[in-house]
Amino acid sequence: AVKTSPMLEKLVMDAMVGQVNGRPIYANKVLEPVESQLAALGQELPRVVFFDRARDLINRRLEQIVYEQLILGEAERDLTAGERMALTNILREQREQLLAQFMGARGLAERELSRTENLSVEQKLDETRQRILVEKLFREKVINKINVTRKDIERYYRDHEDEFNSPPRRTVHMIRVTGRQDAAYVEDPRNVADSAKAGLIAEDVAGEDFLNPPVLNEVMLKLSEGEYSERVEIGSSYAWVYLASYKPGQSVPLRDVQLKIEQQLRHQQYQKLSLEYRAKLLKDGSFTPMN
Repeated sequence: AVKTSPMLEKLVMDAMVGQVNGRPIYANKVLEPVESQLAALGQELPRVVFFDRARDLINRRLEQIVYEQLILGEAERDLTAGERMALTNILREQREQLLAQFMGARGLAERELSRTENLSVEQKLDETRQRILVEKLFREKVINKINVTRKDIERYYRDHEDEFNSPPRRTVHMIRVTGRQDAAYVEDPRNVADSAKAGLIAEDVAGEDFLNPPVLNEVMLKLSEGEYSERVEIGSSYAWVYLASYKPGQSVPLRDVQLKIEQQLRHQQYQKLSLEYRAKLLKDGSFTPMN
């Protein structure tokens, strides 16, 4: 392995690797969150494979950093003077509340935050500031554009009928013989139960009409689970039907699922609008090329 001095390692970790909206991005911001993953991969994988996996991991991390910084930049640009003042007041209150937890002792607050979250007081407040800005931007650019109508809900219900209206399901056995002698054997008290259960013809099948000829289907519909039919004469042959299992169908009315459908459609729109907004930011944003 190539050895480097602690000073060289520090210089590499602190190197600026690019900019987003004129703000510098340093190598340590990229590498520190994935350091443990990189270390594990380096121990497990051959060098060539490691480089490929590490490149993918770092590229994903870079893209996330760029995206977050672009969002933050746009959120800051959209603030009105009144909103800036309101945000300043919120952060002042947050600072007071934070310090109040430590009896106003700034040094104690700094040590405790560093120990528990690896943050300073100002970094903690900056996290709060960024969260407020991003939430505000997403409400305006994504959430406020979500629109699910009653017609959308009804259309989804119709288009996904099987999801809300499931037919009954049955497992059916049938035995069919020709000749009275064979029929008598099947109906012998010593054989009747085993004979009727012998031929599996439909396992966990949905619906009410899947046996032929239709007379067998009519017989099947009259059976309860665990029952077998009397002899059914079909031309020159004889048949018996056994209903091994029965699961009743379920019909859920629209009123019982409309809230669930609405939430699902809203989530779908949120995902779609979020991806579109992300693509627009990455297309139009100002940042050092990812490579």
